[in-house]
Amino acid sequence: MDNIKIGKFIKELRLEKGYSQEDLAGKLYISRQSISKWENGQTAPSMSIMIRLAEIFDVTVTEIMTGERAKTKQEKEITSTASNEMIKMHKETKKIRKISVIIIFVLLFTFLGYYFFSSYRSQQIYSISGESENFTVENGLLVTTKSNAYISIQNVISDESIKSITLYYLDNEIRNDIYTKEKSNSIFVPSFIGYNENINYKNLKSIINNLYLEIKSEKYTENIKLDFRKIYENDELIKLDKPNVVENNEVNHEIDNDQLIEKIKDKFKKSKNNYTYSIKNKTEQIEIYYNIDINNLYINKYDDNYEYYWTYDLNNKNVLYEKIEINSDETVEQFQENLKMNNKFIIDFYEIVKEYILDSN
Repeated sequence: MDNIKIGKFIKELRLEKGYSQEDLAGKLYISRQSISKWENGQTAPSMSIMIRLAEIFDVTVTEIMTGERAKTKQEKEITSTASNEMIKMHKETKKIRKISVIIIFVLLFTFLGYYFFSSYRSQQIYSISGESENFTVENGLLVTTKSNAYISIQNVISDESIKSITLYYLDNEIRNDIYTKEKSNSIFVPSFIGYNENINYKNLKSIINNLYLEIKSEKYTENIKLDFRKIYENDELIKLDKPNVVENNEVNHEIDNDQLIEKIKDKFKKSKNNYTYSIKNKTEQIEIYYNIDINNLYINKYDDNYEYYWTYDLNNKNVLYEKIEINSDETVEQFQENLKMNNKFIIDFYEIVKEYILDSN
């Protein structure tokens, strides 16, 4: 296309109608500068604009594209037919483009919806505890995903020498054994789903509510119903609140893990695979555990209204935190951050570690 010829033709048509550049720009809903650029040959109007210009000036699109009027009636008919075909093609192209954009957005949102909602609440972590007359279960963990789950019971506390531990569940009062470990006070099932054909993700919750340990020693055989308490769930799609950030950036949260473990072994009481330490005063109670096998430090703090739980993974230096209201047993706060972050629950955790472990004699 000859932009200069088209521009001169548009100017000629505009002046014939007695329109100023502002008048024409107003009819086309564009700026006056655009009209000026056309008429100076700097740019040419788009196809959709040409169609509107043809309607305003009572000419064909072909005449605007060639920059001159058809000289004869026959030429007029030919250019009119060509213009109608071009307009039809332009409308079809716009329709196809619009449909394509809609399809792309539908596919995109379908994919994103599937991705987020298939991941939503796909990971859950439960702490496991329980006790009978002669045996106590502490610091067990159940981790579940959409496809699998693993269960770890690292410490069965007893004064007796344990002969065997059997993990089982009850289904309509019928016992179904899952796993047995001989001569050990711990169990680790790396693929909980799959040990029994009746255990699948759909009925996992029901099985959890009916899960037991049978513990045998030289003197006793006792069954413990395991208690599960959820301590983490990836529900970020609806959980928009973030932990309070403390502006004081001068606090140093760095912990030397070797020094920490040395202090724990020196000060804490050892019980099988755990080191334990308890602090009680008038306003609060603190219990600290270190598990050797999974290299985790647990801090449980209680006051009159709330229970506070910190789990520190020494391997990646992440801290999992949960605050529970005692009366309602409802989780008030639940966060997970790296030790380097200046969130309040990280600082509270560090202060407890510093006061009762690192700086203690």
